[in-house]
Amino acid sequence: MKIAVLSIFFCALLSCNQKANNKKEQTPIMTLKDSVFRIAIDGVFKSSQDFKLSFIDVNGLESSFSGTIKGNHKLQRKIVEFPKKVLPSTFKLKFENVADSIFIPKYTLAYNGDKLIIKDTAVVVYFNRSKNILYDENNKQIIVLPYFKADTYFETNIELRNRLYNRYIK
Repeated sequence: MKIAVLSIFFCALLSCNQKANNKKEQTPIMTLKDSVFRIAIDGVFKSSQDFKLSFIDVNGLESSFSGTIKGNHKLQRKIVEFPKKVLPSTFKLKFENVADSIFIPKYTLAYNGDKLIIKDTAVVVYFNRSKNILYDENNKQIIVLPYFKADTYFETNIELRNRLYNRYIK
């Protein structure tokens, strides 16, 4: 009986050790050092939402790409990756025809393992935005109200452009 209990304990101990080793092998995508600029949008998108990201890189070339964030009533993260070795000097994130309220507690900008987390009032400081985007001081998050008449957007302002330049380009 003692041998059976000891062997079960030993097997459990080995399986826990294997799980711990598996966790160490996984590299979170926001800390990779691979010369890819990423924007992570953490938010609650109650219905699927189309977006377009337009940007001007440090050489003055304009580009854009589009995508969809699937609707979910829980907090989720959408990561948008720029082409390799392309650093934006400015960017504009546009949501089209917002049908349901969107709650965004933070944005994370990452490049070569360095992260810049923009949350709370910093979103208001670093982004110009459309009128239907409000900051909720009680919940410390951005609320995007439904708006069909015009596009809803976040656009980098001079403070964020300077910070990106000094942090990643200079």
